[in-house]
Parts: sequence; C-alpha cells; structure tokens
Amino acid sequence: MSIKLLIKDRIIKIKGKKYQKQMTFSIKPDKYNITFNYWDYLAWAVYKSQVKKFLMLGLGGGTTLEILSKWKVTPTCIGVENNEEMIAELKRKGWLSYSNLSIVIKEACTYIDSLNPNNLFNAIVVDLYDTNGYVQKAYKEEYLRKYLKHIPEDGFVFLHCFDPSMKYIALNFMFPEKYKPKSITYSIANELCRQGARVALIPLWESALVISTKSDKALRYFFSRPKSNNKENLNELNWLSSFLMSRKKTINELKEYVDLYTKKEYTYKLINHNDLISLNSLLSSLPVKKSQEITKLLNIKKQSNQKQTKKIKVLELHSNGLVPIQERTLNVLLNLKALLTSITEGFSPLEGISEQILKYAEISQNYGVRQIASFALACQKRYKEAIDILE
Repeated sequence: MSIKLLIKDRIIKIKGKKYQKQMTFSIKPDKYNITFNYWDYLAWAVYKSQVKKFLMLGLGGGTTLEILSKWKVTPTCIGVENNEEMIAELKRKGWLSYSNLSIVIKEACTYIDSLNPNNLFNAIVVDLYDTNGYVQKAYKEEYLRKYLKHIPEDGFVFLHCFDPSMKYIALNFMFPEKYKPKSITYSIANELCRQGARVALIPLWESALVISTKSDKALRYFFSRPKSNNKENLNELNWLSSFLMSRKKTINELKEYVDLYTKKEYTYKLINHNDLISLNSLLSSLPVKKSQEITKLLNIKKQSNQKQTKKIKVLELHSNGLVPIQERTLNVLLNLKALLTSITEGFSPLEGISEQILKYAEISQNYGVRQIASFALACQKRYKEAIDILE
C-alpha cells in the first residue's frame, strides 16, 4: 500500500528545539482505496448509511471525501473547517475540488448554532481535534443533543473518538475486577443513550467510531446492508465491512471492559495519563512471566532518576501534542502499546494489522529499539495474509 501525504502540520521551533505539531494531517490512498486508518470507518459509515446529504464537522484535508470519491460514493457534503489558511493552500494545489463538496469556513459549534431548526442532514460526521485534544464542547452534552436535532428519524451521527482504551476491547481483554480503564468513547456513547439515541460502536486500536441514530430500525438496517456489487470496489469495501462489522459492540458490551471518563477536560495529556495508569495496572495484574515479556518488548529498563525524568518529560510533551523529532523512539513505544496484550495470543488476519506496524519497525531499527522491530516484523506474515484478501 502506498500513501501520499496531502497536508501535515508545520514543524515549529520552541527554545531552539524542533517540534512537530501533531494536530491535523490527511493522506491520499494510492494502491488501495482505503487507508488502514480511522478515515476508513468514517467513509464506510457514510457509505453504509446511504445518505444523500451529510455534514462533515472537521473537514481537514478531505481524506474521508477522497476515499468516498474512489468508491464512487458522492453524496452532497457540506464540510465545515475553521482553518481558512489550510483550505486555501489545499485549493491552490488542486485538492478539495470535489463537485459534491461545499466548504464553510467557520468554527463547527458556531455553525451548528447558526442552523435553522428545520435544516436536517441524513448524517453528521464529527471529527474535531486541536493541538490539545478534542474540541471539547463538540463532544459534550449540549452539542450531542443538537446533532440529534439536525438529523431525521432514520439519520445518523458518526463521531470519531480518540481513545487509547479501545485497544483492550479490540483485543477482547478484560482488566482485573477492581480496575477498568476510563473511556471517553463510553462517556460519549452513554450520553447519547441518555438522550434517547440508539448507539453502536466500532473500537479500533487507539480510537473508535460511535454510530448513533434515533431509530432501532435504522440501526438494524445500517448493519444489515448487503455487500457492494461494484466490481471496482468489491475487494476493498467488502473486506473493510467484514473487518469493521467483526468489531461491532453495543454499549452494554462496552461497559464490561471500560468505565466512564470522569475528567472534565478531554486533553491528550489527561487521556494519555489515564492510559499510563491502565498500563501500570495491566503490568501489575499479569503473571510475572508475561509482565516480563511486555517489559522486555517495550525496552523498559531501570534508569537513573535523571534519565527517568527525561522520559517523563518527553511523555508529557507527547501528551500535549508536541513530540521532539529526535525522540521518535518513545513515540514508537507509545504507538505500539496497542500490541501489549497480543504477545501470547497472536493476531488473526483481520485484527487491524496494517503497514503502520512495518513503518514503526523500520523507525525502531533506525533508533535502536530492536525488540519492537523484531516483534513487529514477526507480524509481517499476518499482515501479508490480510493484504492478500484485497488482491
């Protein structure tokens, strides 16, 4: 699979050090018509719901629309984005030129507030993040309620939720009885249910798709839609549908694995801090042998206070969305935490193994994390099996 970057946040300098802002980036699928990333489930959700008109809150570089256009799925889309400079630059380069797209330069919640009560969309896609984390109010009670008011009875609200706790659900791993990871996805889904919505979820490794509608019938139909008959897209769409459908969870199933996220702020710093607490709980609960395997895999060693302080500092920088370019090793460790519980169980072909693992392995070799590189490369055979399904 070959992927081309469309847009990536600029590298900035802070006190003479180079950092990359990890807020918004978009990619263009090349060899395959999917990206093996969260944009796939957003495009898939629009496709499955058979919408004629949808609202995209957080248009970004338009990756979701790019995937849909490759599938020849072209419903009318209103894309809301507050980054006027980014949109202008993309247009100058010939991107975002879809005939079915109208762009509104406005803050997403302000746009929702400006809508006429009778202005309905078949679907609303919410994908709103900034340098600190979630665009918080867009995922809280007030606006979740407003989204539901702007869809018909058989309409949908789809929310992309960054949530490291989802890896435990994807791997079917339950924590000891006294502890459950705190999940923003669960809190958002729970609030939608409280407001009368019907909800289902698709957990991936570090994120989840929340699917909500007003009608039991609409939700049932969403998941029972026949496979694609379009020969050009048959492999990609049917493979993706099989993969995502196998991940489906109800909110009652979700609460078996995770607990409500109780922090008031939805920042990367707090989310990653909670995930580190979960990691510590996991390590302390496992048998010594397996705990040692995980420790070895992550290259965790006893360090001097000075080195440990440096590591904590880098983790905090990562939580704030700024990662020193020369410290990619630790970024690799964080991204591969999703693999923790799979050491002894192994992977099945559809368990989310993507080319990203091989990219991380390559980075790891360059920066000396041999254990991770070896483990990731051992997954190559499984990854190849998954890709073969697309051929």
